[in-house]
Amino acid sequence: KQHYNVDENRVWIAGDSDGGRGTYAQLETGATCFGAAVPVIGAPGGVTRFLNLKNVPLFAINGETDTTFPVEHVRPLVEGMQALGIDLVYKEIAGKGHNPRFFLEYRDEICDFLEAHPREPFPKIVHWQLDPSKEDFDGGFPADTCRWIRILEAGQTASNATFEDGGNLLRRGFPRIEATYEGNRIEVKTKGVRRYAVLVSPDMLDLAGEIEIHTNGKESFRGTVEPDARAILEEARRFKDRHLLFVNRIEIQVDP
Repeated sequence: KQHYNVDENRVWIAGDSDGGRGTYAQLETGATCFGAAVPVIGAPGGVTRFLNLKNVPLFAINGETDTTFPVEHVRPLVEGMQALGIDLVYKEIAGKGHNPRFFLEYRDEICDFLEAHPREPFPKIVHWQLDPSKEDFDGGFPADTCRWIRILEAGQTASNATFEDGGNLLRRGFPRIEATYEGNRIEVKTKGVRRYAVLVSPDMLDLAGEIEIHTNGKESFRGTVEPDARAILEEARRFKDRHLLFVNRIEIQVDP
């Protein structure tokens, strides 16, 4: 993106074998960047924040007789991801093993999938989770941010939301946030999050009107927001993304 005039909403990630495992891992911290993902002959081994994969559609391909990533290990993870609500299409190739040529053999299906899933820069709902054990490795941006929501500080709070999640892959003790918006009203649910920020874009919100933010069922902000030059430049440097331009930030303390 630094060297070519690409469309940032049509950037996808894919990989085979350990690159397939790496594709899953990249979505834990880099979901903001990608429209969709295609992990081939891999598995999400090492993923701890499966919740973050809910932000990006996936198309996974594995071979039935693969001995490097055996399907008897992959299938339960696929079922667990689908039960969690991750948008995952799974294709298992009968009688085939650990074959990187799947990229060529199923090229049309892969390309059709990617073409059907450009990135939505300001989705109506975002999910994000931090792994405190990895903060010394990948803390800060982009690991703290998903599109227009950012976890600023994790920790114990008096106010926590209740989440209903399917499957058994979610690390329930990790700090998490779920944010939705309709018009200028933003609803945020948190658990184990002390402070968060809503990144403000005129492509998402009407800056001429009042913005409302409700945290765990209680109003935590109401007012108008003016563009701020420092915030514009700071976020532009972080994202390096012409489709994700933010003019200000609204910081919220969960326990006021």
